[in-house]
Amino acid sequence: MELFTQDWSMSRKLRMPAISRLQKVHNVELALEVLKAKGVDLKDEHGCAIESRDVVDGHREKTLTVLWKIIFAFQVEVLLDEEQLKEEIGFLKRTWRTRQKLDALRANRDVAEKPKEKKPSFQHSSTKITLLMDWVNTVSVFYNTKAENFTVSFSDGQILCYLIHHYHPSHLPLGAVCQKTTQTVECGQQGRVGLNCSSSDSDNSFDVWPGLRTGTEASVDFTELLENEKKNFQLVNAAVSYLGGVPAMINPADMSNTIPNEKVVMCYLSFLCARLLDLRNETRAARIIQGAWRKYRLKAELKRYKKHFRAQQVMKDQRCVYVKILKSILTLQAAVRGRIEYKKFQRLKRSAVTIQAFYRGMVDRQKLLQQRVSVAKIQDFYKACVLGRNQREKYLKLKRSAILIQAAFRGHQARWHSKKLQAALKIQAWFRGNMARQEFIAKQKAIAIVRRCMQTRLHRNRFQKIQESVCIIQRRWRETLDARRVRHDFLKMRSSTVKIQSFWRGRSVMLNLQKAQKAACVIQSSYRGYVQRKAYQRMRTFCRGWLVRRPLKERAQARRRQRFSAAVYHNLCAMKIQRGLRAHWALKSAKRQLHYVIYIQRWIRAKLQKKRYLEKKVKIIKVQRAVRVWLSLRNTAATVIQHAIKKYLYKKREQRVQLGIIKAQALWRGHQSRKANDTAKVVAMRHRFRKVNREVKEEDRLCNKTTVAIDYLLQYKHFSYILAALKHLGAAIEVFPVWEVIIFAIQILLNLSKYYKTTEAVYAVENSVITLLDLLQIYREKAGDKVADKGGSIFTKTCFLLAILLQDEQRALPTYPSKVKARPRIAPDWS
Repeated sequence: MELFTQDWSMSRKLRMPAISRLQKVHNVELALEVLKAKGVDLKDEHGCAIESRDVVDGHREKTLTVLWKIIFAFQVEVLLDEEQLKEEIGFLKRTWRTRQKLDALRANRDVAEKPKEKKPSFQHSSTKITLLMDWVNTVSVFYNTKAENFTVSFSDGQILCYLIHHYHPSHLPLGAVCQKTTQTVECGQQGRVGLNCSSSDSDNSFDVWPGLRTGTEASVDFTELLENEKKNFQLVNAAVSYLGGVPAMINPADMSNTIPNEKVVMCYLSFLCARLLDLRNETRAARIIQGAWRKYRLKAELKRYKKHFRAQQVMKDQRCVYVKILKSILTLQAAVRGRIEYKKFQRLKRSAVTIQAFYRGMVDRQKLLQQRVSVAKIQDFYKACVLGRNQREKYLKLKRSAILIQAAFRGHQARWHSKKLQAALKIQAWFRGNMARQEFIAKQKAIAIVRRCMQTRLHRNRFQKIQESVCIIQRRWRETLDARRVRHDFLKMRSSTVKIQSFWRGRSVMLNLQKAQKAACVIQSSYRGYVQRKAYQRMRTFCRGWLVRRPLKERAQARRRQRFSAAVYHNLCAMKIQRGLRAHWALKSAKRQLHYVIYIQRWIRAKLQKKRYLEKKVKIIKVQRAVRVWLSLRNTAATVIQHAIKKYLYKKREQRVQLGIIKAQALWRGHQSRKANDTAKVVAMRHRFRKVNREVKEEDRLCNKTTVAIDYLLQYKHFSYILAALKHLGAAIEVFPVWEVIIFAIQILLNLSKYYKTTEAVYAVENSVITLLDLLQIYREKAGDKVADKGGSIFTKTCFLLAILLQDEQRALPTYPSKVKARPRIAPDWS
């Protein structure tokens, strides 16, 4: 609005940034107030007022109406010059009257103009739009056409072609314009259209049927008419591209075979009118010369007409007298001849009536004889028909009775035969069923015998395996009890020595650690105070600078906006001055070298327009190609992903269904097997196993300990849980070998301890060092022992892990003196 109205104070009233709805409504209300001040009627097609809330809420129709109002108020009204349009319309009307007078003189008609009936002209709220329609109709008069509105009248493109041809015949020849369109023809029979020069409201439009039209009104295919309209629009676009200055706003698909948008047509005609009137200076000289020559011809024709007018008037008077005398003579002759002819006609009439009466009597007599003969024939035929009908009824009664007897006999035979057949079928079915039952019973017995033998063998093998495993477990359990008893005696002997050593060493290490901690706390507190003071000083300087820079920045932005507004205003003023100066130079140069400049300008504009068009076309083709490739790749990738996902889900579903079926089958087979093959011995053994399991504590079971440790390793992420799992596995290692799990867990901790970022996390876990020392004591035995042989790799990796964790001096100091006392064999070596 600031650029259109040159009012640079609107930016100060805006609320920026417009985040809330009220701010947006306020900004839109400012623009609508400017439009109202300029006299723009802010109402839609239905007469409803357009408010700022409608635009902010995204009402599409009302927003488009506001945009069209802005275009018509600040673009169309600026493009069209009212005085220039009136001057051009007056010039065209004078030219048309001169041409009419010349044509009338050439046809030897009266020169006086006949009063024409005034038809209601096109009315619009804008005077310039009304003048634009008058200009279009004034040009269309030269081609015997007329535009009634801005929609359907322009749907075939003929009027646009005529406008361009009138001003620039070289760019668009009249012979290239297609005259056969949907606006110049009327519908005929069988879905085709026929040419009809009369208008739809003519009185003679229904005098002739479409199927009886002559060769001048040959039927034309509807698709051919649409192709003609498309060719007309192509001619218009080609001519406008050569002229330049008119945007490509129309498309044949949006204009032909439909009702075009009135506002689009008005806007396009405004640009075309402004461009044609700007370029009329090129052809204005030729048009003025043509008008002068036609006026000269008209005056010469009028002089010659006046010379011969008097002689022609005398000849007309004498001819009128001669015609009257001739008419009276002819009237008398006609009366005499008519009397004579009437007498002859009366005589001929009487003779003709006599002949007709005789002939009619003879014809009537012949007809009467023929009627008598035909009546006799009809009576004979009717009697024969009645007799034949009676005979046929008797024959049909006999035939029906015979058919009934035959049907009853055949039904009796069929029922007897069907009863015999059913009895035979029942006997055969009973015999076959009996044989099949015997075979099935024999097979079932054989299958039952085979199944019992097979199940007995399987159960015997399973029982033998269980018995062997129970013996092995009992043997290992006794060995485990002996090892525990020996280990307990050894631990009692070692604990006394370890307690004395750990107490003394813990005391000395504790004193050194307290001194080091005090020194480290003093250093850390001083360094942190220094860092905090530096950060506070930097923050204070930054805040002061920001508070000083903020008003300076706002003033600079205000000055920049003022300079930009002034620059835009001066730029627009300079553009207006340049436009006026260039127009003056163009007119001055056109007077000197009109023909050469016109030719050079036309060639250069065509070349530049063609070059720009080719560049835009190449860019659009490249963009379209890239977008199509991207869309094809995206669709292909999406298809592949969808296919893979569907295939994976289908497999998972099949696996779940299959597992459920297998489980149900296994449960059912186990139930059937136990039900069929359980003996008293197997049942007693099962009861003994259940009694032993009930008496055993859950926490003492080896399987539960191992399961808890493995669950910790697999489910939890914290290192303390991993170390607890290692402790549980260490307690269970004597009776259940899980060497691979412990080795794998220690290898994970060793890999984490190799990096300085994760070493501290491993060390900081509660009881981490104590757990590792327990592992070392468990697996540090004599050479040749089973435990030492199998746990050698565990002992070595645990030593490496402790060496990595205790590389730092602070971590090497014992932080748990009460618990280190019990490990005298490990502490001296790692200190």
